[in-house]
Amino acid sequence: MGNKWQKFLYFFGSFLIILFLAIEITPFNDLLAQPLVKKDGRQKSDVIIVLGGGIKKDGTLNKQTQERVKMGVVLSQEEYAPYLLLAGGQAKNRLWTESDIMTGYALSIGADPLKILKESASKNTYENAVNSLAIMANRGDKNALVVTSPYHTKRACAIFEKLTAEIYCQPVNKSLLFRQGPWDKIIYFKQMIREYGAIILFKIKGYI
Repeated sequence: MGNKWQKFLYFFGSFLIILFLAIEITPFNDLLAQPLVKKDGRQKSDVIIVLGGGIKKDGTLNKQTQERVKMGVVLSQEEYAPYLLLAGGQAKNRLWTESDIMTGYALSIGADPLKILKESASKNTYENAVNSLAIMANRGDKNALVVTSPYHTKRACAIFEKLTAEIYCQPVNKSLLFRQGPWDKIIYFKQMIREYGAIILFKIKGYI
């Protein structure tokens, strides 16, 4: 039994080392992300929807949410839509509402306060879509540019499309992505594995 346990630890440890090296020094993450990316191209729309990606324990946006908001602000400044809709409610175990924190960040990087809308009741991507489309319907908006992280675009846009929304999927540009250090690459790998699982779960639930 002892030898079997030692062999297991040896092979498991070897697997972790190989996986770590693949993540850190090869394009493994990029290859893993490719099937998750959907890009429709930039289109003039009634509104730009930026999907929240989480906030940290200290109440600040995590890197991926900052990237998404920055992309939304860039598109707004380039006049792809007259309004910027920031979508994100109060996450579990967080005291802050994500869309409020996103708004503060958007304003700090030059967003027009008169052009910002907020969706603050959602708990996940499906609710982001449902609630954002309800806001659009009340305003009379017909279409939207949906901005999110590259690996999140396939699932997010599939949700909007299942809800028969007219949307154009816009992943964050590489030029707006933070430089990834060793730990960031591991987090990115973890997020993509989670995303593959979320796609399966959302298909089972009929969301996509």
